[in-house]
Amino acid sequence: MKKMFLSILISALLIVGLTGCSVFDLVKKAIDPVEKAEILNWKSVHSKVFVNEAKAEDYEGKWYLYMGEVYSINKDHCQLGSLTPIDVYLDKEVLKGLNKGDKIVVVGKLEDMISNPKLTDALMLDSKTVKEKLVLAKTKTTGLSRNIFYSDYKVDSKTHNITSFKTSGTSNATHKMKYNSKNNLEEEIVEYSIASYGIERINYTYNKDDKIKTERFRKIKDGKTTEDNTWHYSYKKTSKGKTLEKTTINYKTNYKMTYIYEYDKDDNITKETQSSPNGTYTIEYEYDEFGNRIKEVSYNVLKPYYKATTTYEYTIVAKK
Repeated sequence: MKKMFLSILISALLIVGLTGCSVFDLVKKAIDPVEKAEILNWKSVHSKVFVNEAKAEDYEGKWYLYMGEVYSINKDHCQLGSLTPIDVYLDKEVLKGLNKGDKIVVVGKLEDMISNPKLTDALMLDSKTVKEKLVLAKTKTTGLSRNIFYSDYKVDSKTHNITSFKTSGTSNATHKMKYNSKNNLEEEIVEYSIASYGIERINYTYNKDDKIKTERFRKIKDGKTTEDNTWHYSYKKTSKGKTLEKTTINYKTNYKMTYIYEYDKDDNITKETQSSPNGTYTIEYEYDEFGNRIKEVSYNVLKPYYKATTTYEYTIVAKK
């Protein structure tokens, strides 16, 4: 390992005079696999090569980032996915710590697209690295007899905020977002592919703690506003600023809702109790190791035997 590092350092010193880059920058790029990797849309790549094997050379030998679910674990690799599987060759000690069903993020070199697709020389990224270097977003919502699919994400290269995406399934729409100077979501516009559905416009203002102060929802059809409602938010919090209770009021309809929260050690909301004139509901949440909400179970406290479950899936949409 020392010899490898010295070799990289010597090469960097030889090049630095020609490039004007610092030695630190050159060494960092040489040893940082995330820096040189592209994001792998495996489903798309697999389908292209499946119908035209000649395209395999366009992808083989390159370094990729990939997020997938562990389907099986062998002595020298694990398999991610079951319908379009890909083998990932990881260090044996890393493999020992995996379980079937784990969602992991890896970086590796794509090889053998035709006979045995795999990522070699792979590394598994820890949650800290994923949060610092990657932007994750939903690909699918399942529950309440519906499936919503998310695609075509656009991410601001400077702020890393998601500026637009598309949804399909229950309804097809394009979502466009704008943010304020503090990177808080300021406006979301939802444009449906079916013109008769109209356009939805949601605007937010924030208090001094960067928590939502007002939320205004408007529905516009044929250039006319058919719905216009504003909710006003207030909070009760701990001395450290954690929200214990939130209240929303629509003064036009005099409709009020109260939310009470419980948290885990990572400050993720694990339980939310919603109270309104229509009753009281409880929602329980689960998260993956990257802090993404992957499951919620909701039920009326008076009828806890009837529960509605919603699940979420995610992918990598950009590097930071």
